[in-house]
Amino acid sequence: MSNDTQDTQQDQVTDALINDAAGMVDVIDLEAERRSSERFDYPHNVEVILRSINGTTAKPIVAQGVNISSGGLCIESRVVFRPGAVGIARLKRSDGSFAVIGVQVCRCRYVSNMMHRTGMRFIPLPKDVNTNPSG
Repeated sequence: MSNDTQDTQQDQVTDALINDAAGMVDVIDLEAERRSSERFDYPHNVEVILRSINGTTAKPIVAQGVNISSGGLCIESRVVFRPGAVGIARLKRSDGSFAVIGVQVCRCRYVSNMMHRTGMRFIPLPKDVNTNPSG
């Protein structure tokens, strides 16, 4: 299989995962992916806004996407995210459009060089968090 074909298939799966998390119907059947929770590379910036401990909405943080699955995504940044924190993530599709997805921090661990990897699960959009991170 050529690299172009693999990239196209990767884009289709990634877009389907984002659309599924956003509650949109997609033509790709995700049942096989759900059973295995396979992770797919997600090399895009991810804008994240989480509710702070005192209940206010924190400033947007741009992190580097690592991977995505049907249940959530992994990002890498210099920020330490607290498990349980709820907010939104802005995810880029292969066509350049964005989806705003609800997320909850599951885990955050130190990697190296002041970088942390954070696992977030997809949740319904929180009603009390600004869903327009760039605006």
